[in-house]
Amino acid sequence: MLCRENTITDVLGEIFSTTEDRLGELVTIYLEPGGSSALVTEENKQEYVDLIVQHRIVGRVEEQFRAFMRGYSAVTS
Repeated sequence: MLCRENTITDVLGEIFSTTEDRLGELVTIYLEPGGSSALVTEENKQEYVDLIVQHRIVGRVEEQFRAFMRGYSAVTS
């Protein structure tokens, strides 16, 4: 797997979080409980990558999708 081929040994201070720009405000999103203090290491980097992908594909649009479904249901019911 590609993740195993790329070492992060010299990467300092990366935690289980990501930062997003929401209408000009930078917001920190923690990818798991305790993400603010969970350092990314060689041993858990695959978990970090999986959580980032999950967040970017599903997490970012979850709130909007639920609002859309509520509106759609109200119109079609």
